[in-house]
Amino acid sequence: CAVSIDYQDAYLLVIAAVAQDDCDFEQFKAHIKTALKKPLQFHFMRVNTLNRNTMGKLPRQLLAKKISAVLHN
Repeated sequence: CAVSIDYQDAYLLVIAAVAQDDCDFEQFKAHIKTALKKPLQFHFMRVNTLNRNTMGKLPRQLLAKKISAVLHN
């Protein structure tokens, strides 16, 4: 799940991923950098689960609020 949040007067792209412990995040970061059309600061978070709403969608706004609260504390 990817969300954009306002962080330190700029946008920060946060990518939350359910991943195995042996996931190579450096390789994943390199892939994301090539996929972005313009340079953008981003951050990865390894999470245990990504809950979905009753329609099966990821609640990105709720996740963005939770991440923003953690980063601003």
